[in-house]
Amino acid sequence: MLKYSIWLIVLLSGTAWAEKLTSTEPANLILVANINDTIAPDELDVQAIIRGDQGNWSNGDPILLVLPGREAEIYEQVSRGAFGESGMMMQKRWLKLVFSGRGNPPRYADSEKEMIDFVLNTPGSAAVIRAQHHQDLTQLLVKAI
Repeated sequence: MLKYSIWLIVLLSGTAWAEKLTSTEPANLILVANINDTIAPDELDVQAIIRGDQGNWSNGDPILLVLPGREAEIYEQVSRGAFGESGMMMQKRWLKLVFSGRGNPPRYADSEKEMIDFVLNTPGSAAVIRAQHHQDLTQLLVKAI
C-alpha cells in the first residue's frame, strides 16, 4: 500500500510540475516589421501575415516571418495568443502551408532577442513578440495583434 501511495504522490507532483511548466499567461503581443516606405502600414492584415495567408508585402516583396522556436520562452504564449493553439500545432500548421506551396517558410528563433535582432537587420522581415519591448523598437513598424 505504501508503495502505491508513493507512486501516486510522485505521479501527481510530476503532473503538477508539468502543468506549471507549460501553462501560459496571456501576453500582449505585437507584430514588428522592418518594412520600407512603399508599404502602407494601414493596409497590413496582421492576422493574415501571422497565419501565412499573406506571403508578400503590398509591394510584392516576400514576408520573412520569424516565429519563436521550441526553446523560446514565448513559444506557447505566441502560439496561444496569435493562433489559439499549442506551439506544436502552430509548427504543424506552418509545415502544412510550406509543403503545400501556399506559404513562405518562417524562420524559428530560440529567443525574443534573436527575433528582434533578425527583424532589425533584415529588411522585409516581421516577428511576433511581447509588447513590453515596444519602446526599444522605434525604427520598426509596430502593430498590435
